[in-house]
Amino acid sequence: MSDQGANFKSEIANKVLASISLPISLDTDELVSVGASIGITDFRLSNSKNFEVLIKDADKAMYQVKNDGKNNYQVKA
Repeated sequence: MSDQGANFKSEIANKVLASISLPISLDTDELVSVGASIGITDFRLSNSKNFEVLIKDADKAMYQVKNDGKNNYQVKA
């Protein structure tokens, strides 16, 4: 994976995580926030061009994030 491609994926994932984690005001004046576990795969770098395999790879990366503590992202090479 090129540094430029890796940096782009990281930048996008970090922007998504930052946006998702912003507090949300409920009707009760209570603030809540959420997090996300993001799995990323790149069809250009994958051994497979099959959509289902790519989704499974991204899913595996997401569950690795969940196992490692959540609210982060992982790129499956």
